[in-house]
Amino acid sequence: MLNVIINEELYDAEFVEEWTIGFEELKKFVQDYPPEKVEEITWVSAETIREIARMYATTKPACISPRNALDQHTNASCAIRAINILMTITGNLDVAGGNIIALPVLMGQNDVSLSEKLPPEALKKKIGVDRCLISKILHMFPTAATPALWDAIIHGKPYPVKAMFVMAANPAVTSANSNVVEEALRKLDFLAVADIFMTPTAELADIVLPACTFLEKTRYATYSTHADHSWNARSRIVLSPKVVEPLYESWSDWKIICELGKKLGYAEYFPWETREEAIDYELEPFGITCEKLRAHPEGITITLPPLMYKKFSGFLGGILRSILKMTKFKDYPEMYRKYEGFMDGFFTQSKKVELYSERLEELG
Repeated sequence: MLNVIINEELYDAEFVEEWTIGFEELKKFVQDYPPEKVEEITWVSAETIREIARMYATTKPACISPRNALDQHTNASCAIRAINILMTITGNLDVAGGNIIALPVLMGQNDVSLSEKLPPEALKKKIGVDRCLISKILHMFPTAATPALWDAIIHGKPYPVKAMFVMAANPAVTSANSNVVEEALRKLDFLAVADIFMTPTAELADIVLPACTFLEKTRYATYSTHADHSWNARSRIVLSPKVVEPLYESWSDWKIICELGKKLGYAEYFPWETREEAIDYELEPFGITCEKLRAHPEGITITLPPLMYKKFSGFLGGILRSILKMTKFKDYPEMYRKYEGFMDGFFTQSKKVELYSERLEELG
């Protein structure tokens, strides 16, 4: 599709010129993939590829909804990047009816993940950094690359992994190469699982902790207020209150984590007695509490970009936010082309969409 759109000059030349870098490298690269060659690879006819490319490029606005299926393949990152490039060169980024730029609620709430407490030397020991690009560049969540984790358990390299605690997951079934996964889980010295069912993973566990269902715990969820598609562009916060007390000995995941933290000697980082107290702390920058959410079962909409709540906090911050809402952000969250305004470009080093990324090249 990129080959057709570029060679037939169906792209948004003005947007490409002003807001991207690497277009010439992209143009050169796609010449190796004419529709006829792609037909041999994908079994989609060259005629169909041209028809879809022209339809997408000439429809204004146009929206692509990738969703999760793409994540389940070995070339997921490259496929998603190619789709994002399609959105970019056709000028469909952050426009009404197109693919909007997400500013998730978590950018403004208080962080309770404690990821900042992880020592730098421990962060450097993330398993799979040498094999998985996302593990190499993403430090917000210090996650090991899953295939490399199974190898580390089985072979003890780059270092032995002896124990695992599984929550809200069933890797024995959902992770790729289930025979290897089962071998790794069986080799662990200790495996604990918290779940509402006795899953295949739980059957391998030394200890199974009964988790409660969503009806037995209070939580909050975020939803999108946009009709346009994006990833997690959520601006409405809704409370999902507990309906009944947890049955039998079941606990919520939140309670299990907090109690484990306290037993491990980190009680100072888990000061809340109830989940409601913790939610109030997380949403404090927005001035939202569980009490307010209960009074608004339809949810409360964040009326400014989330990062503004931390940038302008306190009493005076509230006044400044009110002024910003009446002036600069009166249309938020139904606000488009944010890269031309308060975002000051895109979230890249160049402030532009990097069709060709030198950083990715450096990372191999």
